[in-house]
Amino acid sequence: MKIKQIACIVGALALTACASEGDQDREPPEELAKYNVTGETEQCLSLASIKQSKPLDDYNILFETRGNDMYLSRLPTRCSGLGFERAFSYSTSLTKLCSTDIITVIDSTNPSFRRGSCGLGVFEKLAEKPTE
Repeated sequence: MKIKQIACIVGALALTACASEGDQDREPPEELAKYNVTGETEQCLSLASIKQSKPLDDYNILFETRGNDMYLSRLPTRCSGLGFERAFSYSTSLTKLCSTDIITVIDSTNPSFRRGSCGLGVFEKLAEKPTE
């Protein structure tokens, strides 16, 4: 491999690392303002317990369970198109959706078209803030 090619690869990796660091400084979605993080986390949620999922942006998905508990999965990296499309699919052989699972963004105008895949994050339990 030529030195110029190696330099380009190293440069691209550095830009990716910088982008990942910058991702952590972004503002949380407005929807999360009504919740407090409890500090409780789950690696998996039972598929039967998931009532609905709501992508908030390219980085966060809110899950509501049948027991009316709310969980936030902060994706480890940006999932391009998720915030715009607000739809994803997944495939698992388990009866659980886990932080190690991969989701695929679905194009809302053509559901057979997939926009890309991303990993989930842990599920952080949220508590609704008391009304003032």
